[in-house]
Amino acid sequence: MAIQVVLKPSFKVTAAFLTVASLGGFYFAVWLPTERNYPRVIDGEGMTLRDGTRLSWDALTGVQSRPAEVLWLHFGKLRAVIAPTSIDPDDQVLALVKNKTEHLA
Repeated sequence: MAIQVVLKPSFKVTAAFLTVASLGGFYFAVWLPTERNYPRVIDGEGMTLRDGTRLSWDALTGVQSRPAEVLWLHFGKLRAVIAPTSIDPDDQVLALVKNKTEHLA
């Protein structure tokens, strides 16, 4: 079962506000590089990032916990970001990710 991951409106509004407040600097310095690392689709075989990169669970090499329950999933030199406060459906995504990363804990 593939889960379509959507960025929450509050995440987009905050990014838009910071972009305007910083005269566009936030968009180029933070938003573009960060948004590419969020998943678009997560399924039993892996995930597809927003930039179209397909990552397989077999290639997962590490999981790093960050503040605010954010997870960085390392796939060799590539990184995927799971930020529950920024995505929907966060509960389904977290359940699948925790299931797939248990062997690394």
